[in-house]
Amino acid sequence: MLGNAHQRLEMRFWRVEKIRNCYGLRFAISGAASADVQKCVMRTGQGIQKGWIAPEIYISYDEASKKVQVIDGIVAEANNKKPIDARIGEEKAGSRSIDWSLFLVSNTGQRTKMTYQATLLFAANELHVTARPTGYRDFFTAVGTCAPYNG
Repeated sequence: MLGNAHQRLEMRFWRVEKIRNCYGLRFAISGAASADVQKCVMRTGQGIQKGWIAPEIYISYDEASKKVQVIDGIVAEANNKKPIDARIGEEKAGSRSIDWSLFLVSNTGQRTKMTYQATLLFAANELHVTARPTGYRDFFTAVGTCAPYNG
């Protein structure tokens, strides 16, 4: 089933080389000067290999306003090279979960909503990401290492 869903939803413009370029997205995260920006380099998971999860994800979190923004190559392509607001999910002493959704276009022109859920583990400096296409049982995962990013 995983192969069939991927074939139906494989996106024509998600190629790792293009995503790595990131269109200068490192500088596109906006927010208050107090925002903490994390650069997460995804290292394992079929989500990267199949192009559903970008190899680099930037997460901006402003403690004062509780505003979270995410940008990566996929968000940049789907959202006019701008970061997307994310929703804060569960917050614990050692982790924070966030989620965001994007409408993406398949190689057959079919629009699908992809929902991303990410958990940042502070002590391990890790990000665990799951991407789920709406209407399919399949999901894609990746794990990465995060570090503060200062631009």
